[in-house]
Amino acid sequence: MREVTVEAVVWADPDAVFADLADFPGYVRRAPSVREVVMGEGNSTSSWEVSFRDGILRWVEADAFDAGARTIDFRQTEGDMEFFEGSWLVEPAAEGARIVFSARFDLGVPGLAAFLEPVAQRALEENIVELVRSLFADAAPRFAPGKVPAP
Repeated sequence: MREVTVEAVVWADPDAVFADLADFPGYVRRAPSVREVVMGEGNSTSSWEVSFRDGILRWVEADAFDAGARTIDFRQTEGDMEFFEGSWLVEPAAEGARIVFSARFDLGVPGLAAFLEPVAQRALEENIVELVRSLFADAAPRFAPGKVPAP
């Protein structure tokens, strides 16, 4: 099981940041790696298609949005990975808003896990960094030291 955490601070109102993060279909227009997001009835599920290295990852997840707490929890219910779950958190910071993305995943390929999962971990980190940079380019995102791949 691999874990990914990406932290950033942006010069923006935390409620506005949460609203942008909660707009999953909007990711398609703003983040090149996100190819498609389709929200299910009541926004409690979403179907994803994301560029992953030289291929495409697809999955469906159960989503729980809490605007008051500014959290989004997700858990894959079907898809290309064996296991994928995580959360987004937005909280006030002196500079605006602190964003924390955290996830755990298992590709489900035991014999190749030692090789494939570090590559997948890096790709997920890069995709989340790209997403935050794309969504909040005007809000000068700054990432926690040691937690961000080079641009």
